[in-house]
Amino acid sequence: MSLSIETLYYSLPVVLQNILVSSYGLKLYYERYNQNAVKYLKN
Repeated sequence: MSLSIETLYYSLPVVLQNILVSSYGLKLYYERYNQNAVKYLKN
């Protein structure tokens, strides 16, 4: 993580930090379990 993003992240209120981390987790979830992944796992 670059220093400026890290500095920005730590300067945010905890509520916004939680929202950012949760949205990143949601992004990872949809990347992992998208329609292509479901097709791949069925084969």
